This record gives sequence, structure tokens and C-alpha cells, in this order.
Amino acid sequence: MKILLWHGYLLGGTGSNVYTRALAREWSNAGHDVTVFSQEPHPELYDLGGAKVVRPDVGGLLPVFVLDRYEGYEVKLVQDCSRTELERWVEANAAALREYLPADVVFCNHVLLGGPVGAATGAPFGVKAHGSELEYALRGRRELAAWGRETLEQAQAIFVGSAHIRNVLEEVVAHVENVHEVPPGVDVDDWRPRPRVEALEDLVEEARRDPPNPGNASERLPD
Repeated sequence: MKILLWHGYLLGGTGSNVYTRALAREWSNAGHDVTVFSQEPHPELYDLGGAKVVRPDVGGLLPVFVLDRYEGYEVKLVQDCSRTELERWVEANAAALREYLPADVVFCNHVLLGGPVGAATGAPFGVKAHGSELEYALRGRRELAAWGRETLEQAQAIFVGSAHIRNVLEEVVAHVENVHEVPPGVDVDDWRPRPRVEALEDLVEEARRDPPNPGNASERLPD
């Protein structure tokens, strides 16, 4: 199958970034033709299973759920962006996706802004809901929640990773149809049971190798 996998952020770190690159790798290794759309400046650092990579031109704006530093971007919380800014950003991403249509699957991460991006492509699409947008951007913000609901109603399928996220989706956005609970699982190549003593020794040794980081000078390293 030809799969377009959209993620509006980077591929390193945690959460949906890791989820996206794991999907890309597994789908590619399964023989699918996968193209990943993200803002990752160095995709060569990650194992994507040979998936193609596209970095849409979003004009320098990065609407996020949690503030952080991203080199080369004006970073703003989703809720602090104007609707015009968000719609312009959505269209820039959707335009990049449309260049690769038709596709068998258009898979977009995040209710916002993945839902609007998928809808703007004009193609059938699915959305993966994550806790970050639900808790940090949509909860308590009726206009954003309504926008999310409108676009989810257009999706062919909505995926959640747990019953908890399904409940949060209903609580924050409202009840929508075609919700499928698909646990993300673990990477069995990385996570293998080991004898307790051996595992503890390696964990302690790994901690010793962490470089000193006095005063948390580097925010992305342990204190």
C-alpha cells in the first residue's frame, strides 16, 4: 500500500515523535510504500525502514502543545495562535500531502492539527489521537475542541492507544464514531526480558556514563 504518514513535529525525543518513526519503520519493513511528512531537520538520524521523508514549508511557525526550543522556528502554543495562523499552517501541510496523492492511506497524528490537515487534503484520512493535544490544547477551549470535532467527523477512522485516551477524547471533544483502540505496544527488538541483576548492573553503568549537567544547563539531558 501507499501510505502518507503525517506528523507536524520532529522525530526525536518521546511520545508521538517516537510513535511516528516506529510506524514508519514497521510499515516500511512490511513492504509498504511509506512517505513521512514532518518538521524533522535530520531524518537520517533515525531508522525509518527506508521510508521517504518530506519536510513541508510551514513558513517558520511551529504550533505546539508544550513550549520548547526548536531551532529555526517561531514556537507558539496552539491556543496562542490566531485561527488565521493555524489555517495557514494547516494548508501548507495539506498542500505538501496533496502532491503525493492518490494514496491508499493518509494517516495524520493529533486531533489538532492533524484532523484539519487530513480534511484539507480532500482524500479519505485517519487520525491518531494523542493525550498531548487533548490535555494541553483542547481541554477547556471550546473553539479548538469544536474544530477538532468537526474534522474528526470527516475522518474514516480515529485511533486511540488506550481506553483512557478514548475516554478523554469523549470528555474533551465529544462522542465521535469510528474510534478504534489500538495499543501502541513495545519494540520487541529493544525491550527483551533480562536477568534482574544483569539488567540492574547495566542500568547503573549507563547512568554513570551520563555527562555532568550542572544546573540543568542542557534541558534535554538528565540533571
